[in-house]
This record gives sequence, C-alpha cells and structure tokens, in this order.
Amino acid sequence: FEAVPGLTWAALAGTVAASVWLYLPLAGALRGAPPAVLRVERASAAPAGARGEAAYAGAMFVVSGLAALIYQVLFSKSLALTFGSTSTATYTVLAVYMGGMALGAWLGGRLAQGRSDALKLYAWCELGIGAYCVATPLIFQGIQALYIALAGGVEPDAGMLTLLRALLGASALLVPTVLMGATLPVLARFLELRSATLGTSVALLYGANTVGAALGALLAGYWILPELGVWRTTLTAAALNLGVAWLALRLARRPLPEGQPVAPLPAAVPRVTGAEERRLGQVALVVLAVGGVVTLALEVNYIHLLAVVAGNSVYAFSLMLFAFLLGLGAGAEVARRLLRLGISLPLALAWLEFALAAVILGGVFLWDELPVYFASFEQYPLAREFAAREVVRGTVCWVAMFPPAVLIGALYPLAMECVGRAAPYAPIAALGRAAGLNTAGNIVGVLAAGFWLLPAIGALRSIQVLAVICLILGLATVAWTELKWREIAWAPAAVVGLLLVVQPRSFDYTALASGANVYFARQDYGRVIDAVESVDGGLTTVARGDPVAQGSSAPLVLLTNGKFQGSNGGEVPAQVGIGLSPLLHTPARGSALVVGYGTGMSARVIADAGFRELEIVELSADIVRLANRHFADINTRVSERRGVRTYITDGRNFLMLQPRQYDVVSMEISSIWFAGAAALYNREFYRLVKRRLAPHGVLQQWVQLHHVDATDILHVLSSVRAEFEYVWLYFIGGQGVIIATDSPEAHPSAQNAALIDATPALKGLLASIGGSARDLLQARLLDPAATDLFLGGFGMPAPFWVSTDDNLKLEYSTPKGNVLDGAASVARNIELLLRFAAIPEGARR
Repeated sequence: FEAVPGLTWAALAGTVAASVWLYLPLAGALRGAPPAVLRVERASAAPAGARGEAAYAGAMFVVSGLAALIYQVLFSKSLALTFGSTSTATYTVLAVYMGGMALGAWLGGRLAQGRSDALKLYAWCELGIGAYCVATPLIFQGIQALYIALAGGVEPDAGMLTLLRALLGASALLVPTVLMGATLPVLARFLELRSATLGTSVALLYGANTVGAALGALLAGYWILPELGVWRTTLTAAALNLGVAWLALRLARRPLPEGQPVAPLPAAVPRVTGAEERRLGQVALVVLAVGGVVTLALEVNYIHLLAVVAGNSVYAFSLMLFAFLLGLGAGAEVARRLLRLGISLPLALAWLEFALAAVILGGVFLWDELPVYFASFEQYPLAREFAAREVVRGTVCWVAMFPPAVLIGALYPLAMECVGRAAPYAPIAALGRAAGLNTAGNIVGVLAAGFWLLPAIGALRSIQVLAVICLILGLATVAWTELKWREIAWAPAAVVGLLLVVQPRSFDYTALASGANVYFARQDYGRVIDAVESVDGGLTTVARGDPVAQGSSAPLVLLTNGKFQGSNGGEVPAQVGIGLSPLLHTPARGSALVVGYGTGMSARVIADAGFRELEIVELSADIVRLANRHFADINTRVSERRGVRTYITDGRNFLMLQPRQYDVVSMEISSIWFAGAAALYNREFYRLVKRRLAPHGVLQQWVQLHHVDATDILHVLSSVRAEFEYVWLYFIGGQGVIIATDSPEAHPSAQNAALIDATPALKGLLASIGGSARDLLQARLLDPAATDLFLGGFGMPAPFWVSTDDNLKLEYSTPKGNVLDGAASVARNIELLLRFAAIPEGARR
C-alpha cells in the first residue's frame, strides 16, 4: 500500500464499492429472482418462473448495451477512415448516431404502446441490428466510394463537406441506430405488463444498458479489438445481438396470464393529481431536454480535459468512456432505490440538479492538480508497468467523470417516472417521446460544445456555463412544482452560489499542459505563454524555458495536450535534417505535400528547396496559428507565402479526395500512439500515398525510435514495405526517418546532395547540420536490402507484421511503449537495426 499514493487506493475502493452496489440487483438474473422493486404479489395463475422475467430482461439489456457500445466504437473508426479523424468529423458522426437513436426511441414508444408481444418486437430489433451490422463493412465501402465521387476535387476543408458527411453518415447509420433507440421503450412495455412503474422500468433498463456499455468500452478497448480486429469484432458483437434475440424469443413464449392485475405504485410514493401531475411532467420534459444538452456538452469538455491531463491514446479514451457510463449506470441504481423510498419527485429532481452543479464547479479545482498526481509516480517502481499505469489513469478518469455521471444517471429515470405519471394511459408512448427529446438534447450538446462553446470560451468557462444551467434547472423545478418544504428545497442553491463566487478565472495552463501523464514524470518545458483550445487541436500551448537557467535564449516549445511537438532550440538541426532527407533521393522540384505543420520547419525546408508548388495539410488550425505567431524565426511563416496552400483537415482524407500527384510527400505528425495517428502508418494509408506519388516520387515519414520496442518498428516498416519496393531508414538528430519509393532511380546520391548544397535559400539551414547535405548520407541505418533482411529476421514472414485498418496493430501496441525508458529504448533499437545494416552485401543475398 505504500507503493502507490493514497488517492489511487481511495478511488479504487470507491470503484469496487460502487460497482458491487450497482451489480447486486442485476445478479438476481442469474438466480432467476427479480429485483425487489419489481417483486409484486401475483395471481395464483402466474406461470412458473415468471418472477424472474424482469431480471432476465435486465440481463439481456446488459449484453445489448455491450454490443451497442462496440458498434459505436467500430462505426466511429470506420467512418473516420472515410470522413477523416478530425473531431469535427467525429462529432458530426456522433450527432448522426444519436439522431437515429432519438428517432428510434420515438418510433419504439409508438409501436410498443398497447402491444402484448413487446418481447417479440424487441427480439426483431436485436436481430435487425445484428444482421445489418454484419453487412457494415460492405456498406461503409459503398459510403466511401460515394463520398469520393461526390467530394472528389472539392476543397478538402470546405464547409459543405460537413453536410455531406452528415447525410452519408445518416444513410449508413440510420437503420441500426433507429433499432437501438427503439429497444428501451419496447422493453419498458414488457416490464409494464409485469406490473412495473415507468420510473422503475427505466431505472432497471437504463442502468443495465449503461453497465453493459461500460463493459463494452473496457473490453473493446483492452481486449476484443486488439485481439480480434475490426471484422471479427463486428461478428462478435453481431453474435451477441443474435444471442439476445434468441433469449428474448424464448422468454416471449411465456404468456402473461389473463386477468393478471397491474400492481399499484408503492404505498410510500405520494400521489399527485390533475394539474400538479401534468405540471410535474412538463418540468420533467424540460429537465430531460436541457439535461440532454448538459450531459453531452459536459462529456465533450471532460474528454477534452482528460485528453490533456490523463492521456490521448486509444486506451485512455476507453477509460474515459468506461468511467462515464459506469457512473450513469450507478446513477440509475440510485434512482431505483430513491423510488423504493417514495421520495418526493420534485424535490429529488431539484436537489440532484443542485448537486450536479456543485460537483461540476467543485471539480474545477481538481484539474490543475491531476498532472501533479501523475508526476508523483516518478519514483514508484510499480508505475513502470503498462497495466499499473492504466489503473492510475483509470482512477483519474473515475475521479473526474464518475461523480457527475452518477447524478446525471439518477436524473433520467426519476424524470421518466414524472413523465409516466403525467400520461397514465399511454406511458410507453410518452417514454418514447421523452427519450427522443433527451437524445435530441444530446445532439445539441455535442454540436454546441464542440463547435461553439469550447473554441469560443474554452473548457473552463464552458463547464461553468453548464453548471449554471443545472442551477437554473434546479431553481425552475422548485418554482414550478408543488413542494411542502419549499424553504428547505432552495437551500442547496446557496452552496452552488458560493462555489460560483470562488471560481478561478483561468486554469493554470503550465500545470495543466505539463504532460506528466505521458511518461509518469515531471516534464519541465517552462512556463506557458500562449494557449488555445479547440475540439480538433485539443489544448495547444507554447511554453518558454526558464530564462534564469537558460538565459535570454531560452527556447520556445510547442505542445499538444502536453506532448512535445517541436522547439526553436536544440531540435532545429534534427528538423532541418528530416526535411532535407527526401531530397537526397530526388532532384525533382515540382510539387510537394507536407502533412503535419508542427513548428513549420519541415514545410520551410521544402519551400526553400525550390519546389514550384507546396501544399500543407494540418489537422489543427491552432498549431498553424501558434507556430506562425511564436516560431516565425525558424519557419518564416511559410504557410502564408504566396503560392503555398494550407488546408486544415485530416491528411488521409486529403489524399483520398485530391487527384494530384507529388514529387515528395513529407510527413512529420505526432507520436503514433496519439489516438488517430496510427491510421497514417497502416498499409491502406501507404497504398493511398503510393497512388498520389509521381512515378519517381518519394515518401518521407518521421517515425519514433524512442519509447517503442522492436515489434513496433517491425509493424511500421512491414506496413511501408507491403506497398513500396524500396524502403530506407535514417537516424537523424535522434529521430527515425523512413524514405520509401517505387522508383529504382530514387536512391540517395552525392549528386542530389550537391544539388541541395547549391541551393542558395538552404545555405543558412545547412549550417545547422554541419554545412553539407552529404553528411546526411552517413545517417542511413537500413537500405532496401537491409530492410528486407530485418523484416525477415524474426522467424515470421514479413506480411505477419503488417498493420492494417482491420488488425489495428500499431494503434494498440504503441501506447504501451511509453513505459520504456526513452534513451535506453533508442539505444536498444539502434543496436538491433545495426546488426542487419552491418551484414556484408554478399551475405545478404
């Protein structure tokens, strides 16, 4: 216990306690006993085993939620390869996804109301989801072909593409999402026939579904997708749907006995009548609609902040989603127990809104401290393993997201109970309308937070605005409903008001963007002097080194989510050398494409080399803006030069939509383990680059050799080699550089080096690497023959190591390399590579 700081153990204990408390009611499904809230006195004609039907329905919904979350992950990954990995594209797809869910909830409520065969209808929904999703690979291929046909030649960052993505995404996702959305009201109708009230039905089903989704987030991220890949994971999720449908059809064979009475509400629940009942239902609809906005807007902001302080890998995002969904499920269990106690519904809604506002505002003071918490593990041996670090990372996600999610999860069933009481003769149809309204609010929340609040006022102000909205909802609930103890009901609002008064004006961006979560150690980049937030760029900062320790020449450092991207100090020679490396292979100076702006050095080197046309593609407008503002001394604002075109879009999407060919494609993006970056190291991407290169064209791509093991290097080089005939690996300034081409003439030569040396605009840059490009010829680690020898030197054929869009090898393997010591991993990798480079030419053959 002394090996890990106390917060970790406290949070882990809380997680276990909350999870046990949440899962115990569902465990009855395995024993055939329904949760207590659904246990009612039945007529003597009740069939054997009928007491367990509700619990089995909940268990089925756990599995359904697990499959649904897996589909959401798969859909996002597949459509990102078509529409781009920008957050703009991602949130557009998410909005479309939720739009289908909203439509499905509304239709499901209308279809299920009054039906006695709700379970059969539910089974058909599950069958439809599974059958459709098996066909999604072909469907997504068709969507991609249509997208290219319609968008080909259009400016790749044109606004109309967002609308096109939404329409095509809707056409691909409408069927499964409508069916998914319909399942809640349909199963609620099944429970209504078993004498459950609307609130308790929603609490059970919503809790079960979100618990299943939480498990799906964890299992998909850490086991299913890394082990099975995209296609086999799709089949697995479809099999879960088909299994649930089979169980539902079996359960549907048990008829509801004729004349079975519907159990009344628990005696402890106070009944309201007439106008009060209708008013409470109206208030609940407002809470659901506006609360839906708050829920997804809060999730967008929290994921944005956790990507900065907790991590930006695919595993980190799985943990964020798991913590949030587990909290929603726990909140549903809270609501179920509150309904058993017969609590006043207006008071419960108001106090939960006040509590949510207080938790959001109180959590603001936590964010600046979390990087310090990660840095505190620097001296703990236990935190030098990947699994231990993920536990710590998961703890941070839990502490940040679980408390507000519990409150949000509790509000939903309680509001639905109010809706049901306001529509006693058609509660299921009312549920469908209310669920659709809540999901429509979710859509507004995603779009408002991603495209307006976050870039306009930043995460801190966005979170504070959302807390104020919760406060207003609580006040409105107290004001618009009948409460006996109105004076007491107002009291928690005073606490929220006090928290608003003491709110900070700004985050401490120096602490927030320290990057301590990357290597679990303090990273001293200096004081942040400029910061910009957006959904695509995350938190982009510029830090200045300590002027006392480093003098007036203290370097500036560019960071994305706390991860180093470049500097105007000691990294400049490496950046110059990387930019010059492809020119060793070609004398052509026609057209060039630079993917990844960074500090702008690579683009400047290419431009100064004399290329007639230069295009720059960068995922984040924030990087271009801050690089030009603070690093003009080294990039000369190259993106603003006449004849240079800059596009803010995804590099893979750009190459897919544009028909142009290039003499040089230069890539210097972020680390491979960054979520979305690995797609630019998969075989399908290299095939795309190959189509965009001129016959003599050359690809240059930065590849990290630090914090990776030999397997990752094998994955990268095998993926490149699967598409290109000739592959070189250089080691320049401590960094790896891949050069790939299909042209037998595009080999490094002294003539090409002399051409570089003779270019007037490059004279100043050459001084930083020793004065001559010829020196770079000595930085070669592997030539094509040595590369092939390396790829075949580990007992498996080279194709075995290839990373693809289906197996996702690099996306799930490279984050694990961050536990390695940087210097030691580079030394080991270089030593290994040199063994193959040193083999004599004759022995290679």
